[in-house]
Amino acid sequence: MSMSPSPRQSPPRVLLVEEDIEELAALAADLRQRGIQVALANGVSMACERAKTARVDVVIAASELTEAREDGLSLLDALAIELGQLPPVLLLVREGPGPLQGESVVRGDIEALVARVLALATPSNVRGVESVPPSAMYSGSLSKVSLADVIETLWVDKKTGTIAVATPFGAGDVRLQDGAIVDAVYLRFEGMKALVRMIGEPEGRFLFTPETPAVLSRMSTPTKELLALVADQLALSKSLRVQLGDLASKVLLANEGGDHSDLSPLARAVLAKLRGPATIEEVLDDLPEPDAQILAALAELDAKGRMKRLALETQRVPLVGTDQLHLMRALVSRAAAPGYEGAARVVFAGTPSRLAVFAHAALCIADAVAASDPPPPVPIPHSIATIRLGDDVDLELVALPLVPAYAPLWPLALAGSAIVVRLDDAAGSALTEVCAAAELPVLDAQILVGALEEASVAQVASLIRAAVEATQGT
Repeated sequence: MSMSPSPRQSPPRVLLVEEDIEELAALAADLRQRGIQVALANGVSMACERAKTARVDVVIAASELTEAREDGLSLLDALAIELGQLPPVLLLVREGPGPLQGESVVRGDIEALVARVLALATPSNVRGVESVPPSAMYSGSLSKVSLADVIETLWVDKKTGTIAVATPFGAGDVRLQDGAIVDAVYLRFEGMKALVRMIGEPEGRFLFTPETPAVLSRMSTPTKELLALVADQLALSKSLRVQLGDLASKVLLANEGGDHSDLSPLARAVLAKLRGPATIEEVLDDLPEPDAQILAALAELDAKGRMKRLALETQRVPLVGTDQLHLMRALVSRAAAPGYEGAARVVFAGTPSRLAVFAHAALCIADAVAASDPPPPVPIPHSIATIRLGDDVDLELVALPLVPAYAPLWPLALAGSAIVVRLDDAAGSALTEVCAAAELPVLDAQILVGALEEASVAQVASLIRAAVEATQGT
């Protein structure tokens, strides 16, 4: 004979804790058919989070969870710490009861289980109202329970609604329809990439709100399969990051030239992104493909020697020492072209690849502020940075890529400039002619500072100082 709660009595609410997701789903369905409210958890951490957010009259748990974990606590220990007072506990056992904490019921005997739940959830134990409003059914910390576990239990429960996620890096949403993931958005990512990023975040908060408005389904892969794919991608990304070694602490730049036919399409896209200096994280953020695939493309490029490694400067280098700052301000003030407003300008000319490295180093100089516009996708003159020297004295650094096809645009960069510094011999005669027409001096970097390593912030700072001094003939 099937048992169910009295119509006059509030239905008991149980917390069902089981690591086997299939058994969790089946047992939850059996209990609900008999009028018992069920909250699901697939482990100790999730059980603690769920117990804090809603009323629990009885805990039903797999007996295996009474064993202490690595932190020395069992499920019952952890619940007692979180709740202060442990609710009645029923343990599911495979065969006859043994020396266990709490009562035990043999798995599969649903009628005996329901009878014990109804007996333990006495009217004195059953409160008339929930401890949280229905609009905020389930919330918790990602440091205690993973988002993958949250999604898995909501999938078993066939819930419809939105999981709002907030991490130290930003916010996102996972939309569920009858337990199936239909959409995911995180920062500026969408779909699978957004889901992988959110599930991979170890810190943050989540809040599940049921019955939110429906959205257009962007994801159709079954939830169980989707979570398995996410786990595989996270594991692969972790492995590839280990393989890439010191690349994580470097700024990367594509080597010029080379045959691209032997590269995968994604590796070619990554190489195009690396025409300007970028870190691994910047590449991952700028491309829409899954992180694991992009990391694999970076490993491919690294194995084929297609990238340069630049130092990731953590401390900025001053342009001049404090005792020389007043002199540098005076020199820069006098270098400003007559009739032109704004900062004094120094132009640096060279191949696009050398200028890209030079620009990276220049931005690591103290008080250098990047240009408001990003570098253009084509090799035309553009501002690199402005160095703030104080007392309203600024020095603008301008890049002049020496690509003859764009020579008609060079005079625009030279107008109002104080001097041109040539980093290499590319398009030498064309540059000399344009500078002569603009009545601007052209000096070679090698003459000013000797052999230049443009990846060195200290050498780039020395070159800028020498260029400013050269404007005064010193």
